[in-house]
Amino acid sequence: MAKKSAKEAFVAEDIKKLFLKARSSGQPVNFAFGLASKPENCGLVADLRKPANTLKSQVKDAPGIGKTCFGTFTVVEADVLLVPTKPLKGIIRQLRVKLRKEGMGKFHPRLIDADGNEIDEDTLPDEDEVGDANKGSSPEIDVAALKKRLQVLKVDLQKLGKDAPADLVKDFKTAAELFSAKDAAGAAGVVTSLEQKLTDAGPSSSKDQKAAATERSAQDLAKKLNSALAEKLAAIKALPEGEKKTALMDQVRTMASMVKSGNLSGAATSLKTLKADLEGADALLVSPREIWRDAKEGIDASITQLQSVIKGFSDPVLDRIAKSGLNGVTEGNQTALSKAMLEFEAAKGADRKKAAKALASQAAAYKQFLENDPVIELCENNPFNVNLPIRKKLGGALAKIARDCLAN
Repeated sequence: MAKKSAKEAFVAEDIKKLFLKARSSGQPVNFAFGLASKPENCGLVADLRKPANTLKSQVKDAPGIGKTCFGTFTVVEADVLLVPTKPLKGIIRQLRVKLRKEGMGKFHPRLIDADGNEIDEDTLPDEDEVGDANKGSSPEIDVAALKKRLQVLKVDLQKLGKDAPADLVKDFKTAAELFSAKDAAGAAGVVTSLEQKLTDAGPSSSKDQKAAATERSAQDLAKKLNSALAEKLAAIKALPEGEKKTALMDQVRTMASMVKSGNLSGAATSLKTLKADLEGADALLVSPREIWRDAKEGIDASITQLQSVIKGFSDPVLDRIAKSGLNGVTEGNQTALSKAMLEFEAAKGADRKKAAKALASQAAAYKQFLENDPVIELCENNPFNVNLPIRKKLGGALAKIARDCLAN
């Protein structure tokens, strides 16, 4: 029979799903466990339907597996209650380490007998066939010396700081976990390997790592600057054509050239200047509300004059004008225009162009209403000799607002 890979003896994603399913259902799950010389090589396979002895064959075939056991487990909150047919010393110690390494440290394995009582695995007989992993610290390994070696490695890695290679940091964590799990033999092997790696690295490697870290930092800054530049470019394109827009586009090109050449500090300074200049350019845009206010002030004065002479006429249209003025006959266009102008003035950057198009559309709709509405015709050609050029004044203002917005 072909050997199965160590990964197949412990598929973290499958184990986690079964733990969660067992916790939600309360139903037992069949499992088989394989003890190894190192906790990271131990095996655990589980299934809702396959018999436990079948699972035992699967885990037994994995490399590095010594003794095996099988049974069922249930999950109560964070506790994984293992009930093997024959308890195996070392199962809890190795599973704790394995689950932590696989990102499932929140689950706590516990050994339970057939009567529901918890078993202290230290009271179980040693399994000679799997060697020192089941017996705790091997007698030929000086645990105190090993602890000091771990402490020295910790200091060495701390000196490297952020430049410490990720694989060395991972090896140190593995050694510390094995030591905590009383697997002195496994911890000693990882420590020896780690010490050799640090020796091989030497000062020159540390310099290379620092240089690489500096390069990564520069690349990250370049990405941020390019992203900010793209955002500002979109806002500049939303501005109306003119000298100001041309000058801002020149600033963008200069800044892009700085980033490309590696002058990141110069580009960062240019970005601050560009941001300030762009905010100033936004402020220089003609305010649609000012255009509308100037046009409407003259019309409002004439409307007030008309209102004073039409009071008392028993006509619903005249009554509306007398009571509400121009707002009474614009069928909501005035309100919609005011809303669109406020949204345009509040918009920044890329959103400004979208708001400008919406305002232009609303201004055009209002202008068309003024041109076609019979009440506006009546107001302009009123028999009371009140000069009221609504379509000329307001229509002209609306046309200008639409043109300016579309130019954005």
